[in-house]
Amino acid sequence: MIVNITQAHLAPSQLAFLQLLTGNDIVVCCADGVYAHGQLEQSLSAPICVTLKDDCLARGVDSSQSISLPELAALQDNHQQWISI
Repeated sequence: MIVNITQAHLAPSQLAFLQLLTGNDIVVCCADGVYAHGQLEQSLSAPICVTLKDDCLARGVDSSQSISLPELAALQDNHQQWISI
């Protein structure tokens, strides 16, 4: 499953949901969600947490875990379920 984060601040219920994700899931922080990436990377143990490279550049956010749009499209092939929060 891919979970798309578009908000800078997440509610406690959203953070609790993210804690239930497994190593097969991917959290993609895009739009203002790139601001939440650092917190999520520290608090989430199982899922992979990445940012969208173009959104990081547009907002002046530095992230070593960023992916491009073509890489995001490739992830879509392997993950049929998408959830946006």
